Amino acid sequence: YKGPIDGVVGSGTRAALQQFMQNRDGGAGASTMDDGETATPNADIANLDNIQFRKNFNETAFFKPHLLLEKDGTVTFEFEVPESLTQWKVWVSAITRDLKGGSTSALSRTSKALMVRPYLPRFLRAGDEANIEVVVNNTEGKPLSGKMSFDIIDPVTDKTIASNFKLNQQPRAFNVAPGQSKSLRYSIVAPKDLGLVTIRAKARASDGSETFSDGEQRGLPILPSRIHLAQSRFAAMQGKSQRKLKFNELSHSTDTSRINDKLVVNVDGQLLYSTLNALPYLSQYPYECTEQTMNRFLSTSIVNKTFAQSPALIAIRKQLAKRGNKLAEWSASNKDANNRILLEETPWLNHATGNTQSSNYQLLNILDPAIASAQQKSALAKLAKAQNEDGGFPWWDGGNSSPYMTRYLLQNFARAIEFNIAVPKATVQRAWQYLHNNYKNEVKETVNEISHSKRLTTLSYILSSFKDNSWTNGAFSNKERQRLLNLAFKGWLTLPDMHKAQLALALKRSGRHQDAIMVFESVMNTSKTNIDKGTFWNTKAQSWIWYNDPIDTHAFMLRTMMEITPQDERRHGLVQWLMLNKKLSHWKSTRATAESIYSLVHYMKREGQLGKEERLSVDIGKTLQKDFVFRPHEYTGGQQQLVVKGEDITPDMSTINLENKSKSLMFASATWHFSTEKPPASAQGDFFKITRRFFKRLQVNNKWTLQPLAEGAAIKVGDQLEVQLSLNSKHDAEYVHLRAPR
Repeated sequence: YKGPIDGVVGSGTRAALQQFMQNRDGGAGASTMDDGETATPNADIANLDNIQFRKNFNETAFFKPHLLLEKDGTVTFEFEVPESLTQWKVWVSAITRDLKGGSTSALSRTSKALMVRPYLPRFLRAGDEANIEVVVNNTEGKPLSGKMSFDIIDPVTDKTIASNFKLNQQPRAFNVAPGQSKSLRYSIVAPKDLGLVTIRAKARASDGSETFSDGEQRGLPILPSRIHLAQSRFAAMQGKSQRKLKFNELSHSTDTSRINDKLVVNVDGQLLYSTLNALPYLSQYPYECTEQTMNRFLSTSIVNKTFAQSPALIAIRKQLAKRGNKLAEWSASNKDANNRILLEETPWLNHATGNTQSSNYQLLNILDPAIASAQQKSALAKLAKAQNEDGGFPWWDGGNSSPYMTRYLLQNFARAIEFNIAVPKATVQRAWQYLHNNYKNEVKETVNEISHSKRLTTLSYILSSFKDNSWTNGAFSNKERQRLLNLAFKGWLTLPDMHKAQLALALKRSGRHQDAIMVFESVMNTSKTNIDKGTFWNTKAQSWIWYNDPIDTHAFMLRTMMEITPQDERRHGLVQWLMLNKKLSHWKSTRATAESIYSLVHYMKREGQLGKEERLSVDIGKTLQKDFVFRPHEYTGGQQQLVVKGEDITPDMSTINLENKSKSLMFASATWHFSTEKPPASAQGDFFKITRRFFKRLQVNNKWTLQPLAEGAAIKVGDQLEVQLSLNSKHDAEYVHLRAPR
């Protein structure tokens, strides 16, 4: 029953309806469905031809909201019930013109003397072995004897395909006692052919004097049983290096059910240009605090100054300026052979469209020399306006001067000078005077001056960043500088890693090279280096503090290494970790973004990677070879792809040889897509690994417990199952979208 059957009727309706229902139910609450046959005593029940099948199994029988009354106030209506053998509830309501109302309901049953009911699952998967129960009901007062046929039909040709399901379709005899039911079981095996099939069950029986028949026809979907899987391998390719990607199961496997879909090789190059996506984040950051204004000024200035120094980079800038959106459109990933999740399911759909709102020209504008120059001047004007009379800078325009913020701005003014970017000297000199006064009043006069070792270290580092003493205007004398550095070095063992790197730079620039190496190596000795992750440190306990921020720390360590130990091979690993973090996540603050851009541009200039061609050679098996080329004057999107179709995949393609023929870092990955009827024995990922475990939920002492289920474990109807999906990753990722279709 699916909702009421309403009728608009008048007075006298209740009695009329009750009489109608009584007549309809035959006085006993049971109605019959005529099968269109003439009851013939002693008929040949072995003949199962010409039996009418029930096909209409709608769940709602009849609805008519407006009925017309007869003159005597009664209403009569007729309808054809669906062919389900079940009980129906008929509900009628009425309302008069003067808003009096009433309702009544009754039960009606649709049945036949002989009823055939196949109990089917919602679907079968290819290869399923199923036992289909067909129940024969006898509603007569006498026993019935007859035969039943169960068949599977192709709905297109209307021909039997029982043999495809290994079904014995020979009619079976049965005997059913009065008012009882009989169950017959049919075993089938679903074939590999997919689609919708038709199930037909029919029977004819006799009680000795009369013959009855019934049939039911239903559709049954056959769904694929194959599991679609993907195995992936990843490699970070340092300059002039070689790597191998290996799929062991592709080279030798006992899985005869496996069907290859495709093999996809991705190469990511031109990683410098991926940092350009961070520029709109800086240029349009919604909060105009002093720190963010400085980060916008510095990053925009460095990138545009760098682009202006190379004809190839100038060509790239012009090309990027023609892009319609600030981000690459994910809708283009429809061409990506690895894309298996619909964009509509992602929570970052705005980015998927390339962010085509009114802000879509942020990247375009920031790379325009005129716009960049205007933004630099605007940022400098805001910083000059924010500087207080005492020379210090506040967090927000109009606030109190902050020694921390003043030191941070002076550090970045020094970095701008490194790139020959115009900086107002008077502004810098006033800021140094403020810091000197703060040092005398708050640090030098304290009982335990070394307790300010972090502040002293940062002051020494920033002072060493201005090679021309005219920028400090003599705010700190040489004697004071030496005192600051000695006090900082005295407590260096207690300093965080970031401050140790600052101290190492200050020591090196003052001529204490061996002390600088000792301090810096103490930091680098706690790092780890991995061929796929690069060089990194474990996340600090208080990573929210600026000097413990992992991105900020990595970028600063890179800059420090290039000055103190420039030949250290771990410099490439630091770049690798930063680029991986940008690829899988994003730099979460304007400070970390500015620090990363500053260090990476320094690195690429020093290594001679700017404006150079990038080339990576890929050998797949014995016959397929391709060179992925990224030309310096042309931006090709950062990702190129090679797809091998399933029918072309051979076992020798299980080994993919990679050779980076350029100086720049590149990323390469291979993904093997296939389907199988055999679940994987273990996780076969590389960068990501996914495992799935099954448990049966059991109540033990009124508490739910989980019992692990191995492959082949028996379960029954009513069991509660729990599925656990586990994802392991080699690197932090901002978004992970995991979907299990079963």
